[in-house]
Amino acid sequence: MVAACEEFEKDSIVSMTLAQYLEKVRYVYLLSTFLIDIPYAVIYGFVYAVLINFLLRKSSVKISFLMFLPLLISIFDVLENIFTVNFLLSYPEIPVRFVPLASISNRLKWLFAVLTLLTVSVLIINIMYKSRKKPEF
Repeated sequence: MVAACEEFEKDSIVSMTLAQYLEKVRYVYLLSTFLIDIPYAVIYGFVYAVLINFLLRKSSVKISFLMFLPLLISIFDVLENIFTVNFLLSYPEIPVRFVPLASISNRLKWLFAVLTLLTVSVLIINIMYKSRKKPEF
C-alpha cells in the first residue's frame, strides 16, 4: 500500500503537469493567480450576490439565502487557487494529501456556479411572469 502511494506521488497527474512548467512560467502563473484570479473571484462573487439581491427584491421569491450562493463560488474558487499556489510553491514535491481537497474545491465551485446561474434564470423568469399583462375580458 505504501509503495502504491509513493508511486502515485511520483507519477501523479499533478506532478507530470507541473513538471511541464518551467520555473519562470510557474512564477507568472503564481503572479497571475494573486493579481487576477483571486481578485476576480471576489469581484464576481460580489456582483452576482448584488444581482441576486436586486432580483429577489423585484420577484415574488423571498428566499434571501440565495444571495449567498455566489459567495460560496468565490470561497471555493479562492480555496482552489490557494491549493494551486501551494502545489506550485512546493514543486517538485507535491503535497498529495491536498490533491483531493483541491479537486473537491473545484467541483464545489462549479456546483455553486450552476446553482447561481439557475437562481438568476429562475428569478428573471419569475419577474417576467409577474410583470406580464393580464388579459382583459
